[in-house]
Order: sequence, then C-alpha cells, then structure tokens
Amino acid sequence: MKPSQMLNEVGQSPWLDLIGRKLIQSGELLRFTLEDGIRGVTANPAIFEKAIVESDEYDDELSRLIEAGRTPMEIYETLAVGDVRSGCDVLRPLFDRLSGKDGFVSLEVSPFIARDTRATVEEAKRFWKAVDRSNLFIKIPANPEGIPAIREATAAGISVNITLIFSNTVYQQVIDAYMAGLEDRLAKGLPVAQIHSVASFFVSRVDTAADKLIEQKGEKSLLGKIAVANAKEAYQVYLRSIATPRWKALEAKGATRQRPLWASTGTKNKAYSDVLYVETLIGRETVNTMPLATLQAFNEHGKVVPDSVLQGVDEARAQLARLSQIGIDLEEVCRKLTDEGLELFSTALKNLLHAIGARSEAQRFRKAHKVDERLGRRKEAAEQGLQTAVAKKVSARLWAKDAGLWSADPKHQEVAKNRLGWLDVTQKMRHDAFELASFAKEAAQRFRHCVLLGMGGSSLCPDVLARVFGKQPGGLDLRVLDSTAPDAVRRSVEGFDLSRTLFLVSSKSGTTTEVNSFYRHFRKLLDGLEAGTPGQLPQRDAKSQSGAGSHFVAITDPGSPLHQLAQKEGFWRTWVNPPDIGGRYSALSFFGLVPAALLGLDVGKLLDEADRVALASHARVPLKENLAVRLGAIAGGCARAKCDKLTLLSSPRLRPFGAWVEQLVAESTGKSGRGILPVDGEPPGAAEVYGNDRLFVALWLAGEHAPEHELAVQSLTEAGHPRAGRGGGEGEDEGVALRRKGAARRAGAARRRAGALLQPGARRDLAQGGGHARGREHIEPGPLDRRAPCPRARGRIRRAARLRDPRRRAARRLLQAAGRSARRHPPGLYVRIRASLPAFDRTAPQGWSEYRRVPAGDLGRGSGHPHSRTAVRFRHALRGPGPRRLGWSSSGSRCWKSAPPRYGGEWRRVEAAMQIAMLGLGRMGANMAQRLLLRGHKVIAYDVDPRRATELSAHGALPATTLDEVVAALQPPRVVWTMVPAGRITEELITSLAAKLSRGDLIIDGGNSNFKDSMRRAQELQQRGLFFMDAGTSGGVWGLKNGYCLMVGGSPEAFRLARPALEALAPENGLLHTGPAGSGHFTKMVHNGIEYGLMAAYGEGFEILRTAPFPNLELPAIAKVWLHGSVVRSWLLELLADALGKDPRLEHVQGYVEDSGEGRWTVQAAIDQNVPAPVITLSLLERIASRQRESFNAKVQAALRNEFGGHEVKKA
Repeated sequence: MKPSQMLNEVGQSPWLDLIGRKLIQSGELLRFTLEDGIRGVTANPAIFEKAIVESDEYDDELSRLIEAGRTPMEIYETLAVGDVRSGCDVLRPLFDRLSGKDGFVSLEVSPFIARDTRATVEEAKRFWKAVDRSNLFIKIPANPEGIPAIREATAAGISVNITLIFSNTVYQQVIDAYMAGLEDRLAKGLPVAQIHSVASFFVSRVDTAADKLIEQKGEKSLLGKIAVANAKEAYQVYLRSIATPRWKALEAKGATRQRPLWASTGTKNKAYSDVLYVETLIGRETVNTMPLATLQAFNEHGKVVPDSVLQGVDEARAQLARLSQIGIDLEEVCRKLTDEGLELFSTALKNLLHAIGARSEAQRFRKAHKVDERLGRRKEAAEQGLQTAVAKKVSARLWAKDAGLWSADPKHQEVAKNRLGWLDVTQKMRHDAFELASFAKEAAQRFRHCVLLGMGGSSLCPDVLARVFGKQPGGLDLRVLDSTAPDAVRRSVEGFDLSRTLFLVSSKSGTTTEVNSFYRHFRKLLDGLEAGTPGQLPQRDAKSQSGAGSHFVAITDPGSPLHQLAQKEGFWRTWVNPPDIGGRYSALSFFGLVPAALLGLDVGKLLDEADRVALASHARVPLKENLAVRLGAIAGGCARAKCDKLTLLSSPRLRPFGAWVEQLVAESTGKSGRGILPVDGEPPGAAEVYGNDRLFVALWLAGEHAPEHELAVQSLTEAGHPRAGRGGGEGEDEGVALRRKGAARRAGAARRRAGALLQPGARRDLAQGGGHARGREHIEPGPLDRRAPCPRARGRIRRAARLRDPRRRAARRLLQAAGRSARRHPPGLYVRIRASLPAFDRTAPQGWSEYRRVPAGDLGRGSGHPHSRTAVRFRHALRGPGPRRLGWSSSGSRCWKSAPPRYGGEWRRVEAAMQIAMLGLGRMGANMAQRLLLRGHKVIAYDVDPRRATELSAHGALPATTLDEVVAALQPPRVVWTMVPAGRITEELITSLAAKLSRGDLIIDGGNSNFKDSMRRAQELQQRGLFFMDAGTSGGVWGLKNGYCLMVGGSPEAFRLARPALEALAPENGLLHTGPAGSGHFTKMVHNGIEYGLMAAYGEGFEILRTAPFPNLELPAIAKVWLHGSVVRSWLLELLADALGKDPRLEHVQGYVEDSGEGRWTVQAAIDQNVPAPVITLSLLERIASRQRESFNAKVQAALRNEFGGHEVKKA
C-alpha cells in the first residue's frame, strides 16, 4: 500500500492540487483515486492558467468559443465549469460510497471580486447552479469581505471550501461563519445534512514569509518551524470548536463537520524535506491537498505517523510564543499573506484572460486577413525553423526582453537591452495621444506643408505613411528628406510656400550631420524670409510663436544636442522620445506618430490596432496561431537551408511598404554573414525562372483586385515554391503592419542568431543579406567599358555603368553584361544595382521595375546550374526622396533608446494639460481617471484602498496614500474631484479636504449628492475662499470609451478653472454649465428620475411581449430591430438588447431593483414644486415593491377581500 493510501487508514484524506482536461479525460484522475487513495481535487486560477495556457488540451474548444464571439472571461468560465463538472462526475462514485464525506472538486470564485461580499455570494450561487453537482465545493477566500460571504453561501445551501486561511484568528472567524450559515438555514426550516465544508489552512507560505523575518532577527532555531506550529495550533482550534455546545446542537440536526484542509503543502525551501508539510500534519478528519510533485515524493519516501498533528503541540506553542518575543507579529504576517494570495490569484486569472484574449485576437486576425501558408519544397526547412523557435522559446523570450535571444556576445546583449522599448511603447504613447492630436490640429491651422528632415531607420515609417496614405482631411502635405543630394534638397520644398511650411527635425542622437545640415539650410532660408525678402513670413499675434524657429519641431532623445539646440533657437515644440528604442523600431514612438498625426491619421486608432497585433503576437499565443513569430521562424528556418532570398510580392497599393520591409529585414538580420536577403519590387516571373533559394511573401489589401499579381502568386505556389501570404483590412493596416512586421523581423533574426539590434556605423558593410549569397554583383556608378574583362576584388564581381538616361535598351545591355560574368560563378548569386533617381519622382521607380524583368531570366539561362537563378535587388526602389541607389547596402541606420514620455519644450496646446486629483477609485472614478490620463492630464489618484491607486499608477497616475499627499502633489490652484458615495462619506471627505486646501482651490463633487447639500457646501466653502462645483455625471462603465455626460453647477470662475479636465471627460457636446452650485446635481437628479421611468416602461412593455399569445416572439430580436429607425430607440434599449442576447428570459437575473436616492429626490422635488410626475413616482414605487418577497400590504388586501366578499385566499 502506498503511503498516500495509508493516510486514508489513519483518518486523513489526500487530495490532489491539480486539474486539467487531460487528467480527467485520460482516466488519470480515476487511476489516482484507485491507486493513490486520492479523494478530492482542488483548483484555483493559477492551476487553470497552467492547464489552459501551457497545453493544447483546450485548443478545439477554445477555437469554438472564440468563433462564437465569447469574451475571455466567458471562455474561462465555460472551460473551468466544464472541467469541474467532469471531475465531479469522475469522483461521484467515491462521493456516494463515502456518504458525501469525500469525492469533491473545488471551483473558486473570481479573485477580482474578492473585496465585494455581495458579488462573491452571487458568483458562488451562479457557479453552484452552473456546475450542478452535489460533490462541488465553491472556494471563497477568508479575507474580511469573504467571511460574511461564507455565511450567506452556506445559508443558501452551497458547500464551501474556504481558502487563503493563514491566521488562527481568521480561522475562528471562518468556523463561526460556517456555523452561523447553518443556523440561518435551520431557522428557515431548511435541511443542512447535504452541506459540507473544508477550511483550507495554508502552510508553506507561512514559513516562506516568516523565515525572512526570523533571519533578520538572527533566531535560526525557528527557521522552518512556524508554519507547522501554526497549523498544529489550528488543529487545536478545530478540536475545541467541535466540542462546543453550539456545534453539538448543530450536529444533532444533521450538520457535517468543517474539516481542516492543509493547503500549500509543497515545500518552497529546498533546504527542508520535500514532505515536511505532509508527514507532520497527519490527523483525523483532516485533508491534505498536495501538488503532484509532493504526492509523488510522499509515495516514494514519505512516512505515515498517525496523529502527528497532535504531537509536539506544547513545543509548537513555545515556538509561536518565541516568535512574538523577538518582535515578529504573526497575525500581521498572515494578513499580508492573505493580501498577497489574492493578488497572486488575481494575477494568474489576469494572465489567463490575457492569454485567452491573445489567442482570440490571433484567430480573429488569421480569419479576417486570410492568412495562408504553402511551404512546398521547403516545408521541412520551415518546420525545422518552427521547432527551433519553440525549443528556444523565442516568443516568450522576446516579450521578456531577453537580450540573449539574438546573440551570445555580451557586448551585443548590452546593446540589445537598451533597444527593446518598442515592445511596450504603445502604452507610453497613449499618454500623449490626445496631445499629439491637439498639436496636429494647431499645426493644420498654422501650416499647409511639412518636411521631415531625417536620415536612416527613423525616417522610414513617415515616408511610407506619406506614400501609402497621403494627406488626410485636416492634415498637412508631408514629404521626407533623407538625402543630401542638392536636387533632393531642392525638390523637398518644391511647390511649397515656406512661410506655411513646418519642418520636423528628426534625429535620435541629435548629432546626425546630415540632419543638422538640413536644419541649417532651411533655417537660413526662413531667417531670410523673416528679414523681409520676398515671401516674407506673416505677422503673428502675441499669443502665437513668432520667428523662424517657430517653423521647426524637434524629435529626439532627452538631453541630446538637438534637444538643447531646440531650446536655444526657439523651436515651436520638442518631442522627447523614450530612449530605449532603435531607429528601425521607432515607428510607434514619436518618430513615427508625430508625422502620422500631422498627415491627419488617427493616432489613437493606430495605437489600438498595434496593440491588437501585439496581443495576437504575444508569448501566450501558440506558434501555430502566432503569425508574426511564425513568419520569422519560417524565414529563419528556410534561410538556414540556403533559401535566404525573402521575396516580397506586394499588391500595388502596398508597394511602398515593401521597400521599407526590405530595408528593415536587411538591417536587422544582415549581421555576421547570417542575413536574410530581402527582394522587393521585382515583378513576378514565370515559376521556372526561380531557383530553390526563394521564400515568397505575398501581401495585399482587402478589396484590392490585381489579377496579374494573384495569378503569379498562384503559379509560384503550384510550382512548389514556398509562399506565405496575408491580406489586410482596408484602413487598418498601418498599426497592424507596424507591430507584426517588428515581431516577425526579430523572430527571424533570433532563429538565425543575427544581431537584429546591433547599431551599424554609417556606410559600414556588415555582410548584410549575404549569409548564403556567395557571389555579389555590385554595379556601381561609373563608365561602362563592355570590352573590358570583369575585374575581381575580394571575391566580388564589379562592373559599373552610368545610367543618365535609364532606357530599357541600356538597362538590358548592362544586365546582360552582368549575366555573362554571373554564369561563371556558383549558385546563390545576386546582383545589386545602384542608380540615382530624381527626388520625389513617383514614376521613376515604376520604370525601374521593368528592368527587374530582365535579369531573372537572362542571368540564369544556360548557366548549367538549375538553381542559379539570380535575385536582382534595387535599393529603395519605391522610396523617396533624393537620388536613389537602386541596390542594396548597409544604410547605417542607428539604434536608439527612449524614456517615459514627458511634455517637452515651452509649447502649450489650446486646452493645456492640467493637474487634477481623483478621490474615489471605484468603477467610475478609476475609469474617469484613465480617460483624463489618456488625454494628457496629470492625475493624482487616491482611494481608501491604496491598491486601487497603485493599480492606476500603471496607467500613469501618481498614487497618493493620504489626503496630505494629495494636497502636496498638486500645484495651486488645486483641483480635486471626489467620486465617492453620496451622504456621510462625501460630507466627511469634503470637510477633511476643506481643512487642507488653500484659497482659490476647487472641489468638484462628481457623485450623486442631493442638490440641496451641494448648495449648502458651496456656501460653506465660499466662506473659506474655496470654489465648489457639483458635477452630475452620467455614462456608467462605458464612459471610459464613450465619454461622460457632464451637468456642472458652480461659478463661472470655477468652471473655467476645471474646463480642460471637463472637456477631456465629456464627449463632443456632452458638457453643460447648468448654472450656480446645486444646479448640476439637480439636473442629474431629474435625469435619473427620467431614467427610472424609461426603464419601467421598457420593463412593462417587454413583460407584455413575453406573455403575449404568440409563443415564438424573440425578445432579443425585437429589442434589436427597435434600435433601427424606431421612435423608442435609445441607449437603454441597446443595453437591454445586449442583456437579452445573453439571457433571453433573464433567468439569471433576480427581479430585485435597488434605487440610489435620486428617484426619491425627484419625486420630492415634484411635490415641492407642485408638478405632477406619475410615471417617475410609480417607477420608484415599483422598485420598492420588487424588494418585497411577501408584501404585508398585499396580505391585508387579500384578507379584506376574503372577509367582505368571501373570496378565496391562497394559504401561505
């Protein structure tokens, strides 16, 4: 007999702290019960996270639920409930055989609601009904809010597993709550024999926490002793509780004992025995729930000592006493452990929901964008790349910012550590999205044109955005200048009015010579205009920026020479970029977003789309669904098999994007001779022209029909060439492309072990793109002598020609000359052509694309090598401005870093960012604070629960733990917004604030206070020299996204002081200054009264529909059709349609309707003002009636009808 089976013989039930679909469906769980004596299963969010995310057991059902449009929380609950129900079914025979003593499976309520007693009870009831199994335990935490929930759930007939018990004081409260729940049930005449309970007392975590404090005190004799001592004392508490008259009375009526359950029994400290918390805590009527590793260790070498939990009790108490003597408060340790436990479970559930959301987004993207892979003859190489990506955990390491992913060289890793800010840059940029939009709006009022002065990687994104999307309504005509050729500089402003032109000076380091030269050139021109030459700059009013400097905006790293220059020479604005992003990866930082905003693109939407792609590319998304990392792994695997020419086949509208990808792939992978050679702009040829060194990537926009392109792609696929492809959604590809391209590029570089984040010097050749392209043809500018032999230099073949007039015949002669040389060399050759094109010439690149058709056939024909078909690369073929070298070389793009976004320079937008404190961070308060942050305001966050303020700090808020900290953090005149329940709490908070604020400060009450209280408070605060406003706030949980309707009462001075924040919170036309103090809350009060009436009308109408003589009326469909063109359409009806869509008969909703006071006040105001308001009044009375299960009023009426008329009465 195994030791775990022997535990059953001595009165202890071993349970397994594990759950999972494979465990249940494979028969493994049943085997544990038969062979190991396991009598129950426990689970928590952390266990479900591991089961669902780290295995493929749930893939099919996940896909089905995602396809059905379920939310991540709905998916989690569906999977968890299904597993628990199946586990209960497996253990049901055991449950029946043991008369309900064992055979349980536990399901935990959401840790997100652990601080809400009512929500915890409702969710316990919901889960109990959903699983619908007698051998289910609902887990409720033993935090202060959980204790009353235990009582209510028990009284409701639910078997409860109380979790996260660390303290014996709390344990006694748990015992009392269980007994009280049973007593409540018996008082109603309900049975209790079917109700079971266990109290999960956590063990090993106590040692983990206590040992740290003990080591500080130097009391080594207590190390590893406190957890067991604490548990042994808990068992004594249990024994005392079952000996009380109170329990004996309950037991006599059929109540079952609440057994102690030892949880967290896996040993954390490797210096202790791995079965320490099993061997020492064996006792009758106890449970030990063990992780699988602990169970295996106990069966291998554990010893069963009956009633070991009763041994050494005096010694245990002495140890606990000694702990107190050395100044360690065990109760405080346990309190912190409870909070940490809730946080750990919350984090686990949050991570699980994030992973499910990521997979949902990945599957949605794959379906929406028609992603397709046909790997043909390179399937084996691609699969090898994918396997390597999984083995090296590329995705997880990428998101963990593991610098060792790309190189083992410590120097390279040091560089990479400071180049990974692009992974979370969107969160930083969101704080400035509103300010970017305001900046772009003001720029459009002052300027018509914009020229970006830049060099290298950071100018790639703006150029592509300008070429693909162009000037949007309300935007500027933007050009990118990144060539020092005189003709390019001249053409960059050709046709522009310099007096209406804005210049973006873009340089990460602030020391780029070319950029500095551009600035000096155009500054000189503008200084000349200011001096009075023709085209003189217009005069500006006193509030505007003046002088030539106001035409310049800098984008650079903090403290760079350019940053200093901008301050010195009066630039209009400086955008200080976070310093941990490389130039090639800067598209979603200020280097890309400032030009995007100026073009008129919606920066917020771009960031939203980028975040969706980041989610779909996250580490928790398996590789088969993770398209970005998958593409990189496939490209890397193919490149290792000498299929290293990544050929882009872009639809016409996406061609400029291909040139950018070409540059980025070459720069990011072309290190140490391991690069992938990107080929862009080459018109598709016949399938037989290409050798085995090509991997084709087809890209197209949805709705863009290019038959020639599509047929060529199909032909290549049918011939067995490896091909990956995806289509894009119209209008959404900018953000999607920026994110996905970055992840794929770094994944491919990781597979090749190429230093994707290295910083090459300008013009330095790092053998980019040539890992397997052994012969390179460089056709450089210079005279062409067709009779001269082909010179060789360091393994390269050189031939030159000056193409002043790039006609087709000249191009063909040139390429044929290269071909004659190429045929004498082995497979893998590629040709590089460098040529100059006119700056900003949109037609020249298209002309050059014709010459690409020549070499692919000519250079391969008759060579004797079936795989020597030659890739021809034209550098920047679709990029401007400037003379373009149509070829490929090291561009010298620089890597750069960035810091938390800050407001730089002296510029202030029309409605300047302001400081505001938000006090009360419930659902609305927290969402309002986030909306303010998203619109560039600085928020000091305060709540009686400091964790809420800490959580909000992740969005950029400054957390405060006291009102004194709030006041100290604000600059006068201070603006403080209170968002707390009306009544006593509001009164006390405003009174406390008033004592701490100074004259001229403003308090805004955004809660639902009575308007008479608001009038009084305004008068009282005015005597102190303080402003007061009452802000009626409507918008509910949707306000973060849609904005809040604000009805604001107060003086005009106070309204002006708060206006920037009010306008940030409200949607367009959603803000009204209603009048003096009190009028805002009065207006909101009537608003809520009307809401009562509307809701009642909808309720009555839909009940009539539900009871109609037509049995097939679909209430959800009726609600939806009324939303379109009907006179009764409204947002409330839209919400009702959503609710009916989830639960058509509202079977999961109790007809119990609260009122929060405004309806009563509205009815009272109507009485005071002699206004008949029957609809609002009756709707209020209906809410009150809904809360009465047995109305005495109704009983009186029924009794009277019986007395005077003999009418029948239904007996109670």
